[in-house]
Amino acid sequence: MELVSAGADPKFPDGGADALIGTAFLCNPKLASEMLKRGVPVNAARADGETALMEAPSRRCKEGAMVQVLLDAGANPNARTRSGFNPLLAAAMTGDAIGAEKLLKAGADPKAKDDHGHTAEDEACDRGESGHFQVCQLVRQASTTGPIRTSPFDEARRTGNISD
Repeated sequence: MELVSAGADPKFPDGGADALIGTAFLCNPKLASEMLKRGVPVNAARADGETALMEAPSRRCKEGAMVQVLLDAGANPNARTRSGFNPLLAAAMTGDAIGAEKLLKAGADPKAKDDHGHTAEDEACDRGESGHFQVCQLVRQASTTGPIRTSPFDEARRTGNISD
C-alpha cells in the first residue's frame, strides 16, 4: 500500500492483473480500491483469463468485502478463464456463501460450466462444510427461480442471526 500511495505504478508490467489478483487473494479491499483509482482495470486478466474476482472469494473476506469492491468497480461476474473457471465456481469451491450471494445478485450465471462440465452447484453441493451447503442452496435457488434479489442471508442479517 505504501508503494502505491508513494506513486508506484501498479499496472507494471501486465496492466496490473497480477497485482490486483494478488491483492484480491490476500483480501486487501483498501489496496484494491487504491489500485483501481490509479487506473488498474478491474477486469485485467492474466494470459489464461484469470481476473481478481476469481480470487476474491478464495479468502472469505469478512462480509464479502473484496468481492463487493470489485463488483462495485464493474468487475464482470461472468468472466471466464480459458478452461471455463469463473468467480462463482471460486465461491462454490471455497464455500464463500456471502461472496456467492453477491456474485449471483450481480448477475453471475449459476448454470455456467467449466471445460469439465462442472457448475457451481456441482462444486458446492459435493462438499460437506456448512459454507458449501449455503452456496449450494443459493445456486440451486438461482438456477430454478432466476436472479437472486434477496436471500435467506438477507433475512438473517436483518434479524442479526448470522455470524462470520
